[in-house]
Amino acid sequence: MVNIQKICGIPSWNQLEKYSKQGAANNIVSCSINDLGKGYMVVLIKENEYKYKKMNANLNRKMSANMKKIYLAGGCFWGTEKYISLIPGVIETHVGYANGHTEDPSYGEVCHNNTGHAETVEVLYDPGKLDLAFMLEQFFEVIDPTTLNRQGNDVGSQYRTGIYYIDESDRDVIQKSLVALGNRTRFPVVVEAMPLKNFYRAEEYHQKYLDKNPTGYCHIGAEAFGKLQERLGAAGVRGGVGDHQGSARDTAHDTAGDIEENKMTINQ
Repeated sequence: MVNIQKICGIPSWNQLEKYSKQGAANNIVSCSINDLGKGYMVVLIKENEYKYKKMNANLNRKMSANMKKIYLAGGCFWGTEKYISLIPGVIETHVGYANGHTEDPSYGEVCHNNTGHAETVEVLYDPGKLDLAFMLEQFFEVIDPTTLNRQGNDVGSQYRTGIYYIDESDRDVIQKSLVALGNRTRFPVVVEAMPLKNFYRAEEYHQKYLDKNPTGYCHIGAEAFGKLQERLGAAGVRGGVGDHQGSARDTAHDTAGDIEENKMTINQ
């Protein structure tokens, strides 16, 4: 009897066949998303038999027809996740490793083993309340789009900037946003824009890191969170953000205060 715990990356049906022939327990095997942006859940019903059900990339939530996903790499994912999560219309965020050439890497491997992965934020949002173009404008405010493999003090290919999409219809929006960005920067923009090849959720302690550690490290300065608070005043028109706008502004203000307090503590 083989106790299968997890198979990650694009599901390997040959591998499952091998396990099935050996005899497998009645386990649920969850897999990371594949290059089409869909995850898979495999349920081993009994020995030598299995069935599978295609699932969306978020294995904990069914993604309804009016929700979309985009994947944003903006340096250290702790601060990027916190910042993006404050934009009204964003429903859920997770951090992880994207578009590398190894399966299910650990944080240590991404930092030291040349995995090709970028620290990335998976963003689930409601396009009826938040335009992708507006979200990207906010994202551009907290990255240096002209610096390759570095954001702030964080250096390495895992800290490169990128926009990875799973919906081909997003491509034009992304390209137009990058062209507009390039028109107002002095140096060439080096933000990657490409389809998502793979994405693996990071370890649990990385998820919502700044919520768990309000004074933890963040490469995004308090001023940026404060400016987001100001820009959200116009978001009701540009992003259609509805009733969540006020609470998001308050949270942005609180986050800016926490980061400023952390900087003061470090400097003392």
